[in-house]
Amino acid sequence: MKKKEICRFVRFGGTNIKTQKGFNKSDTYHSPPAPKGFYAMPFLAQEHFLLGAMSKYQPGVMPKIKDNSCDWTNEEWNNFYKKEKRAKSAMRKEFFKNEGTIWHHLVEYTPHHKVLESHGSWVKTDIKDWEIAFIKMSVALKAESIKYNREFPERYGTGLNNVRGITGSFSKDHCEVFFDEKV
Repeated sequence: MKKKEICRFVRFGGTNIKTQKGFNKSDTYHSPPAPKGFYAMPFLAQEHFLLGAMSKYQPGVMPKIKDNSCDWTNEEWNNFYKKEKRAKSAMRKEFFKNEGTIWHHLVEYTPHHKVLESHGSWVKTDIKDWEIAFIKMSVALKAESIKYNREFPERYGTGLNNVRGITGSFSKDHCEVFFDEKV
């Protein structure tokens, strides 16, 4: 894992600071930790399944399936999928941030004295401290994945080759980050 790649982030939508309507309205895992900012994912840990919700949460940007779609021809479906792909591509923003602060869920890999603020399951740290926590998390989850592979080989396979990705066999939801300052 190259150090510069850790600070590469991806976002589907703009990178402008936005008012977060959900702040302090609920205390769920994905509730925003600050009144203004935006969510992103480390490029190394992006969750592609989140793209499926874009038509629900950003409806003005995504092409819509019309009521008569059951009568569409293959050509009409192909045109729709091309428009959808273009819309997602236009919304995808990659950026680097290696200074400043960052909100994240990696509290168990972050020394308490490095936490600047906390809100629900979120902690705010310097981005350098987040990098260290991210590496610790990756190593721990890969090690845990190897352990599971050995204990349940019929389910997970065996060996290091079956432990793929930055988090091994674990989800990447907890890698979500939030920025409350301009990038």
